[in-house]
Amino acid sequence: FYELKANFRGFYPLVKSESLIFKYNGTLGHLGSTDGSIIPYIHRYRAGGINSVRGYDWYSLGPSVRATGQRQGEQSSYWIGSDDPTSVEDRLVIGGTKTWINNFEIEAPLVRAAGISTVVFFDAGNAFGDIYGEGMIDPLGLRTAYGFGVRWFSPMGPLRFEWGFPINPRDDERNVVFDFSMGSLF
Repeated sequence: FYELKANFRGFYPLVKSESLIFKYNGTLGHLGSTDGSIIPYIHRYRAGGINSVRGYDWYSLGPSVRATGQRQGEQSSYWIGSDDPTSVEDRLVIGGTKTWINNFEIEAPLVRAAGISTVVFFDAGNAFGDIYGEGMIDPLGLRTAYGFGVRWFSPMGPLRFEWGFPINPRDDERNVVFDFSMGSLF
């Protein structure tokens, strides 16, 4: 298979003192099969989490399938999945072969001498396509979230503490997601 990926990052001071900085990070990706075989699961795109679409759990966005079946326990049997075709508990994200992620941020210093700043953000993104590399990116399929965070440029490196709120979350998605990371998003 092959992968084509493009990333654009832009920074723009909103005031001359550079106390407010607008940041944009955009990523487009495409995986394709060279022989018609399935793109391996480990290489497919999944979105969500502090490094893509904040406000959603890690790798929770993208093409999914409904998982059903029955397993036998030692003393009893129990169901994996349900008989309800609309059940949200049965969704397994298998990943897509296209991705489009957009991160918009405004960052402002909170305590400049200590390297602490605050950020507000809006993210839109998702993974698309089937396991063979077919399908298109659908702008109407982008999942969106907004939130805020605190950044500290510590002696160990950048630390990020961020709270994301998904816009129109599904029944199986949380209303707020807190994430922590070492390193910068872009």
